Amino acid sequence: MMQANRQMNGTREFITVYSGELTLIFKDHEYVLKAGDAASYNAFDDYVYKKYRKGNGDCQYCSTLFELERSNSMEDQKQRVYDALNKMGIKYEVVEHEPVHTMEDMDRLGLPEKGTLCKNLFLRDSKGKRHFLITADEKTKVDLKALGRQLGAGTLSFASEERLEKYLGVKQGSVTPFALMNDTEHAVEFFIDKNLSRCKSMGIHPLENTATVFISFKDLDKFLWNLDVDVVKIKL
Repeated sequence: MMQANRQMNGTREFITVYSGELTLIFKDHEYVLKAGDAASYNAFDDYVYKKYRKGNGDCQYCSTLFELERSNSMEDQKQRVYDALNKMGIKYEVVEHEPVHTMEDMDRLGLPEKGTLCKNLFLRDSKGKRHFLITADEKTKVDLKALGRQLGAGTLSFASEERLEKYLGVKQGSVTPFALMNDTEHAVEFFIDKNLSRCKSMGIHPLENTATVFISFKDLDKFLWNLDVDVVKIKL
């Protein structure tokens, strides 16, 4: 029995196969997706953005020839987080789920029942010299103007996807404090809503938006301390 998930994000369509096989016909070419495979493409372009498993044949419409296998790379990313947590003896709970792109998606899956869901904002100053990762309760409204004044950073705006990948090594929709493990140059300043410091179960992604890790603030602080990350509490 074939089971798959299909989602639209703007003009981009995402397909993930959980079991069985799915044949994707695109520009008169057929591509077979098997369990664990994923693909995405833009309805207005003439090529597939993501490929599937190696060995499925060539794809003349791909922007690059066999990008990193999406399904395997997702598992590798998540496993890096789990391995690091296990090595530090940190307790956590993982909920695997379909890809989520908004807080509404996470609410729909019932994830708030497990703990406090966090939203994570990757911001930059007007000159692009300073970059910030802000973690807050999903229900907290963040005033960027006030925050810019509070941080002495002037005007703040959301950083581009290119900057996100450069500094934190993740895609949009997967921003998380765990991504600071990719910031080896400590170029990103991390701030967290001080109200979360009392949180016993906060939900954040393990570098991918196909799972949510529930962890206490105390243990997240321990994780980041081991990365030499300064955890600065602020009032939002």
